[in-house]
Amino acid sequence: MSARGIAIALFALGLAACATTLPPSVRVADISALAGTYSGRLKEVSQLSRSARLVVQPNGNFELTASEPRGFRTLGVMVLEPDGTFKYLYNESKGEGKVLSGKGVVHEGDGRRVLVLTHDDGLQTMTVSRSLP
Repeated sequence: MSARGIAIALFALGLAACATTLPPSVRVADISALAGTYSGRLKEVSQLSRSARLVVQPNGNFELTASEPRGFRTLGVMVLEPDGTFKYLYNESKGEGKVLSGKGVVHEGDGRRVLVLTHDDGLQTMTVSRSLP
């Protein structure tokens, strides 16, 4: 293999090592198990990725805060589904009067819990995590 080929292979290996992989998905039996403060990224189609903070209460109510551009703060609720995932909905806080909803999947491993929330329209995905005790 040429020096250039080795350099390209090492670069690709470095990129793969930097990529964050999700721990395995888990079923949730009680919504209160998700209580806590999570932080991560909110990704929208045709928008810049931005930081997000999700504070979940034991009853499934939550507060979501997203940074600029187009930052917002809103309240919502999570409801457990029979398959161990959860549905969520919240009022869009930019005065458009929309109620946004989607499905959430929980991943656990490596000492952390990761929530991946995907809007029903597929245009927005939020991945947030927190360390486990």
